[in-house]
Amino acid sequence: MGGQSIRKKIRKTKPDYSFLISSIAITVVGLLTLLSASAPKAIASGYSNYYYVKKQVSIAIIGLVFAIVVYNIDFVKYKKLFVNKTTMYIVYAVLLALTLSVKFFGQEGKGAIRWIKLGPVQLQPSELVKVGLIYFVAAYSTIAIEEGYIKKFWKGIMLPLALVGILLGLTYKVQNH
Repeated sequence: MGGQSIRKKIRKTKPDYSFLISSIAITVVGLLTLLSASAPKAIASGYSNYYYVKKQVSIAIIGLVFAIVVYNIDFVKYKKLFVNKTTMYIVYAVLLALTLSVKFFGQEGKGAIRWIKLGPVQLQPSELVKVGLIYFVAAYSTIAIEEGYIKKFWKGIMLPLALVGILLGLTYKVQNH
């Protein structure tokens, strides 16, 4: 019963408006900066001066929809599914595989190999690695706190640092341009 009342309190909280306003302001400033920087290139390429901004606005709208969906998810309900050793290490293995996939399937662009082409879509694995590492460190920290080894030097500090370092080092080595 106590867990349910905590969930109700969590779901009834209002969004952090200062964070929301800051995010919107940063997005608008970024779009204005993109407009001033990309308009000449768009015109030179035969497009409207708003060509790149329109593309970025559509991506921002997708991001907003995604943020609204994530905001409305009750993470307490799904904690056991996503915060466990098996899921955490599967995510880590997928991140390693994505990073290595650039070496074998990467497309060169302007002298750098960072993208993987999947049909009409291009994917930059290093961007997924950033998000995946946030999940990995959060999950590892949660598990380490729950199991009581967060303060142990090797298992609580060195192991997660080594795993993050391996992934970052591999990403740098594979995409070294």
